[in-house]
Amino acid sequence: MRNRQLAGIVVALTLAVGARPAAAQTSVPCNASPNSALGLAIANAGPGAVLAITGICQQSVQIGAAQASGVTITNETGNPGADLIASDGIQGQFTILGPVMVFLNGIKLEGTVTDTGLTSTLLVQAGASALITNSEIVDGQRIGLSLDRNAAATVLNTLIANNGIANVAGQGDGIRVASASSLTLGAQNDDGSVSTGFAVEVSDNKGNGISAHAGSTVTVYGGAIADNGADEILLTGTSGLHLFGAQVTQSQPSSIAGGGAIQALRGANLLLAQGTSVTAGSSGGAVQAAGAAAVMMMGSTVSNATTAAPALQATGSASVILSGGNSITNSAPGGTAVEVSHGSSLMQQRNAGILPHMAGAPVTATQTPDTVTGTGTVAEQSTTELGVGILGGMPSLAWNGTLAASQNSSVRLSGSTAITGTLQFAQESNGFFNKTNGGTNVVGSVVCVWGGAPSVHIAAPANISPAPVLAASIAAATPNQCLPF
Repeated sequence: MRNRQLAGIVVALTLAVGARPAAAQTSVPCNASPNSALGLAIANAGPGAVLAITGICQQSVQIGAAQASGVTITNETGNPGADLIASDGIQGQFTILGPVMVFLNGIKLEGTVTDTGLTSTLLVQAGASALITNSEIVDGQRIGLSLDRNAAATVLNTLIANNGIANVAGQGDGIRVASASSLTLGAQNDDGSVSTGFAVEVSDNKGNGISAHAGSTVTVYGGAIADNGADEILLTGTSGLHLFGAQVTQSQPSSIAGGGAIQALRGANLLLAQGTSVTAGSSGGAVQAAGAAAVMMMGSTVSNATTAAPALQATGSASVILSGGNSITNSAPGGTAVEVSHGSSLMQQRNAGILPHMAGAPVTATQTPDTVTGTGTVAEQSTTELGVGILGGMPSLAWNGTLAASQNSSVRLSGSTAITGTLQFAQESNGFFNKTNGGTNVVGSVVCVWGGAPSVHIAAPANISPAPVLAASIAAATPNQCLPF
């Protein structure tokens, strides 16, 4: 509900700014004085001023508390809701220093011709906030849009592309959000669905498409994050990212070692909902959660097509929750769809209480089955809990491939799971089978791999079909036979 309210506030602010009278407008003739016109206009701007740029202002400027809140910078039309005019804008670093609220509309914000050491094209910091609509943030030598120190921004119908062209390590992201700052890209309709007209594109930046650090929050409604040089999205330090109906595409390997389409690290949390798609193709992994990070998926797709990396990976005490309607696929022959390792967990969960918020229109959406295609591995003291009962007359999980547990890990099937391949256990791993949630558990076969002696235990084998025949005792066990608890 909070996200819907925020979208409504953003739209209301846009309409309010657009309704201001023409008397509040000041012409900014950067076509005549590109190196001074905008700076002079900002110095003389009062609260609520509308500055109408004509041409490209070739200067770095700062707007702060001295101008008070509500200043709008738009194109030569003077209309704060006008469409983009790419020949009107700012070339240099535009800094918004809080506490102040600034509106930017219909202009191009671009980097300097050469790298002069400026940190970003648009910098919002120290409690400042910005609403950016119908614009472009492009061709920056370093970061495109940077939010720092409790800053906030909402971006609508805007392109953020081709930033980081100076190729300075760590300073080439399309968007960087840091130090408890917050960013919203796009907006929702009143019924909870994504408003396609407000969608934002983040593409072809030399570093990460979006990075969030140190307790920051990013919410994305629709739009595309694609073809960036490092990760499409990088989250660290308890930051959070919520994707609703967004398309994330990694078409080339990340320049970050071990990177992929999305990385959530060191306590970060990631939500994929409302038909979000994360695709890595043959370039690497699609989603990686590590270092106590958490991922929740609802009605979304994660896929790749390579044996070099799993489509979805949870490692280092990370967790993944599947809340229905998801598809996880590695289409490469022998490719790993899901890898859960080093004390991590994978769980299916019923979340009917949050469906209206997550699923979008219609808000009466019901939970549907999850599908996994490709190999699954559960290793190094990790756990997997699958099966939440029958959903729409179908098993709650259809796993097309083999699932293998090793190194003291466990797999629990709790009702209405279907695994077409082998369910394999090794190295003192364990299987727990029940039908508590209803339905049945169907597997291709169950194999307990020996390492010189039997070490794998199975509980309630009658709750899977076909039921494996357990050894009567350790002494009587034959190779690759499971032991009872």
